[in-house]
Amino acid sequence: MSTESKLIGFLLLVVSLNNLLWAAIIPFDGAPDEIHHFEVVQFIMNHRRLPVFGEGRDLYIRIDPNTRDGKVLGLYATQPNGAYVLGAIWGSLIPLGGRSEGYLGARLASVVAGTITVWLAYHIAKMLFPGKKQLVWGLPILVAFVPQVTYVSAYVNQDAFTMMVTSLVLWLWMLGMAKRWSWRSCIALGIALALAAVGRQNGWMVAFPLLPLVLALSLRGGVKEVLGRLVVVIVPPSCVVTWWFARNYSLYGDILASSVAGEAWLTWLSDLVPNWEPYVAKGYNFVSILTRSRWLELSFKSFWGVFGYWALFLDDLIYWLILVACLLGGLALIRRLVLTLLGRNLRPRSRQCQALTIFALAIAIITLASLYSSLYQDFQPQSRYLLPAIIPICTFLLLGWHELGMIFGVHRILLPVLSTGLVLLNYASLLLYIVPWGYG
Repeated sequence: MSTESKLIGFLLLVVSLNNLLWAAIIPFDGAPDEIHHFEVVQFIMNHRRLPVFGEGRDLYIRIDPNTRDGKVLGLYATQPNGAYVLGAIWGSLIPLGGRSEGYLGARLASVVAGTITVWLAYHIAKMLFPGKKQLVWGLPILVAFVPQVTYVSAYVNQDAFTMMVTSLVLWLWMLGMAKRWSWRSCIALGIALALAAVGRQNGWMVAFPLLPLVLALSLRGGVKEVLGRLVVVIVPPSCVVTWWFARNYSLYGDILASSVAGEAWLTWLSDLVPNWEPYVAKGYNFVSILTRSRWLELSFKSFWGVFGYWALFLDDLIYWLILVACLLGGLALIRRLVLTLLGRNLRPRSRQCQALTIFALAIAIITLASLYSSLYQDFQPQSRYLLPAIIPICTFLLLGWHELGMIFGVHRILLPVLSTGLVLLNYASLLLYIVPWGYG
């Protein structure tokens, strides 16, 4: 076994143990909507089938005075259930948990998903930055130790699974582009897209809209060969999505189940916020929600670390220090891009340039989707909804900080220092914030 293999194995072991530590310490329902997610998982464990949502059916709004809001929604039964099926498998194999049997076992699905995402980040970095060890190792470390990523990788939710499968799609895109889409690459991508289809629907924003661009940039060969590969890529996710839409239509008369889900959501929300209405009904638009609301502030803070039910923030000084580091890195990256364009050194046909362009588009699409949701639905500037693009986001953060180090001649120490700071912040978030909040 090579030294490199030993190092990545050690990193994955550390990440797994860290995720497990968080999973063991976070109180049950100590994260957004965990009890609602776990209700679906528990139903699958007990009944070996997917639940049907609705009054008088398998799951619906029910009173539970032991919960934060006194209710359990059952609402997630209307959403793609891939993460819940995996959680049910883990929960059945390892039925650990006090208050609700199996929840610790179900959390292992998120623990494993978070660890696999780090492994994928390493392999993507190897393809993007060959020979640049700081970048190759910096990307998986950054992905692994952002406190919010660890948090999501430690409780029952859909986000960890969706983050993993969309990262898998990104890696297979790059692999296919490098190897000109062998049949094996096409089959693997088709399976990955099928998995993405049963993940949270915000992951669809990364996995599907950019697929035609990726294939157009890199798929080569005769007409029959190209069509054959397209069929292999497109058929698996199409079958899954068609099945899911058909199931929803037969059960709810709506392919997205949005009407029945929306009605239940408003029923629950009206008890908490009388006369609730979305921001668009208050006169906001895509510009004013950025300038007049706290969307930008809360999205930034929640990307790095907001815990509990949006009740537990880090100290403001921490957010300010991270913001300054991000802004400086962003300015350094813009400077590098301008110099590259002025020097006519940009190589748009290079694999790295094409991959970074796809990454930038993925970030833009999923950010707009999150913004749209806060404007037209419930105001939820939670950056866990951006986690399907976690590897693209961390890639640009890393490049900015590396370029900043190059400007000041400290690039050899800047990334190690930042990585160390991030690891310390990760453990501080758990021990100094979550533990006192959860246990007094």
